[in-house]
Amino acid sequence: MTRQQTKKPLIAIDIDDVTAGFTEHVRLWANQLAGVSLSAEDYITNDEYWQYYESIWRRHGLSEKLSIDAYLEAQADDQSDIPVIEGARETIQALKDTYDIVFLTARPSYQKNATRAWLDQHIDSTIPLYMAFNPRLDAEARSKGEICAELGASLLIDDHIEHCKSALMHGLDTILFGSYGWNENAPAHLQRCVTWLDVRVRLLHDD
Repeated sequence: MTRQQTKKPLIAIDIDDVTAGFTEHVRLWANQLAGVSLSAEDYITNDEYWQYYESIWRRHGLSEKLSIDAYLEAQADDQSDIPVIEGARETIQALKDTYDIVFLTARPSYQKNATRAWLDQHIDSTIPLYMAFNPRLDAEARSKGEICAELGASLLIDDHIEHCKSALMHGLDTILFGSYGWNENAPAHLQRCVTWLDVRVRLLHDD
């Protein structure tokens, strides 16, 4: 049965810091590699999104020891130990009764297979995965707004302000997910859900 036949609205869901605990995993990786003990609070700053971790490491004198590219390459084959954001799996399973779902990430394309394996293991093996524009790497890829519009999605759940703006430009609704340093100063018109329980209440009226 096709999505047109089921007539379910389509939701696109981001992965890093929405479904997967990316920043916490980066923090633990960096601490181990550099021999430091930066806390989760040290990773709450208002630095620019695409240079977020480099800015933190520079501030702590770790620029010569750490790079986000090295982290991404280290995760190219096996991401099984990246944690799941609390409530993500359960809420996504509940949403499937009412919505069709796709995962949409700006991770580098060389991580696609490992990302798929992580989703299969931790979330759901039946939900499709799409790769979107990342200015650090896949500069030719399409924006999340473009992909969402092409797929016929009605909503994007994402932690990144610019991805949400891209979705809005293409006629979608958005949920800005989480409370992170990079999205702390979001425009007031972006509706935020801090947790997956908030998402569940908003989309399923499940309170």
